Amino acid sequence: MLQALLVFQDGLQGATVQVHTDNTTAVAHLMKGGGTHSLTLHRVTSRVFHLCLQRGIRLLALHVPGKLDIAADALSRQRRVPATEWTLHQGVCGRIFSLWGTPMVDLFATRINRRLSAFVSPLPDDLAWGTDALTFDWNGLYAYVFPPPVLLLTVLRTIEESMGQFVLIAPNWPAQP
Repeated sequence: MLQALLVFQDGLQGATVQVHTDNTTAVAHLMKGGGTHSLTLHRVTSRVFHLCLQRGIRLLALHVPGKLDIAADALSRQRRVPATEWTLHQGVCGRIFSLWGTPMVDLFATRINRRLSAFVSPLPDDLAWGTDALTFDWNGLYAYVFPPPVLLLTVLRTIEESMGQFVLIAPNWPAQP
């Protein structure tokens, strides 16, 4: 991550950078500004924070369990369908779209489970409108959003910061934040 920040630092001036990792120690270090588990990691974290302070970069760290880190494993998975793939029945989507209109893009889909012709895939796909919905600007979109539950808080933050319209499908889990 430090190397990426160093390479792109000029373009990140004043930006918010979201870090997705399956390493809980790295997340803890980024959230707390360092730690005692690893002196090497603490030193790297200190360099990251110094660079971010200099450039006005805000860091957000998100733990993504390895088994759900589809985008990072995309090359090794080739064109296999992710184990986390699910979708709403097409008839249910049709009823929802008849109420609120048909969105322009399905942000969390593959060619197998997409509910719209334009979709954003977690895996590289030549039929997809894009890859990894969390890496681009949602402003101006009217989008269908049915994310994996692990990404729900991140998706809610992204929606809150975006000027667009979204049909969000999410579980009703009162015990969750």
